[in-house]
Amino acid sequence: MNMSGKIYLPENSLFVRKKDLFAPLTNLAALALLVAVLCLTVTKNATVNLIWTCSVFALMAASLNITMGFMGQLALGHMGFMAVGAYLGTLVANCFKGSGVFSSASDAGYLPVFFLCILAGGVGAALIGFVVGMPALRLKGDYLAIITLGFGLIVTNVLNNIAGSVLYREKCGLYITGKLQVKFLPLIVLIAAGCLALMYNFIHSRYGRALKSIRDDSIAASASGLNISFYKVFGFTFSAFFAGVSGVLYAASVSSLTTSSFAFSNSSIYNSIFIVVMVVLGGMGSLTGSVVAGVGMVALNNAITKIPAGVPVLGALAKYPMLLYALVLIVFVLFRPRGIFGTREVSLYRALCNLPHFAKTMPARIRALKKQKSPETEGKTDE
Repeated sequence: MNMSGKIYLPENSLFVRKKDLFAPLTNLAALALLVAVLCLTVTKNATVNLIWTCSVFALMAASLNITMGFMGQLALGHMGFMAVGAYLGTLVANCFKGSGVFSSASDAGYLPVFFLCILAGGVGAALIGFVVGMPALRLKGDYLAIITLGFGLIVTNVLNNIAGSVLYREKCGLYITGKLQVKFLPLIVLIAAGCLALMYNFIHSRYGRALKSIRDDSIAASASGLNISFYKVFGFTFSAFFAGVSGVLYAASVSSLTTSSFAFSNSSIYNSIFIVVMVVLGGMGSLTGSVVAGVGMVALNNAITKIPAGVPVLGALAKYPMLLYALVLIVFVLFRPRGIFGTREVSLYRALCNLPHFAKTMPARIRALKKQKSPETEGKTDE
């Protein structure tokens, strides 16, 4: 505590001050509450799947943004971490299901196992991220992109060879069926919002500021005494953890897992290129942008896939949606390289703080507007 009475945390603290943490928690809590209320009113399976998928991709895009936006490293194999989390979480669920802890998602024993699977998937992906990041992050630019691309291909091939015999459809214990998805949807949204709050907390902590300084000028950061290798590996591992969590959330929404769903590029939206497009469109360095782009791209893809094939031009887009996303990416790189939000964040907390001042000055604003519309009233004073 200094003479002014302010309390400062130690410099090596991972978390930001309570005053700084209250803003993102307010934003995310309000957003999660709003979406949770909407989820409670949802009954159609198609709408449930859409909201579920939006939550998964918003979390996935935000996790990749830590690597691309805040670390400045191009990674093309981020879906590999999602695959590790999905398969590891499903394997843990299968073990508990086989031992009789639960038989379906409606049992009381499913929920504790579900949270354990989330933790296992995240930790497993983080460990793989640490192992990959140790040698890979010594490189940068195109070389790092090639290494991460190779990692994604290796993961899908390894899982295809060793996991096929233990993760077949009948034993996919994480799968939440039918009407139970409606009940679990608010929980999925709250989990995604909580993970976003942790990421926001991280990038505004000492570690996040170190990553941004390394991104802007690694030579100056090294001269300042920062251990560049440590912070890069730490940020990469942190990003991989939440990619693994998103994989577990995805695994809970499908009846069976296939490695083709996590390929570098495929006909579905579950590929690394689609996630990179989300990060670029939203803004590299903005978690808000990642969330908005993730939700928007999933909603757009859902609308495109419903276009009849006989419709001119639009029918071709429905058949080849990745072509449209590639064109959108090219346009944004040429004319809006910073993305929609750039590095800005939308703060509901600031809006609420400014609300009393806005309400107090509103009468004066209205009077000024009326004077502009009525020139004959100029010069008169209010009684």
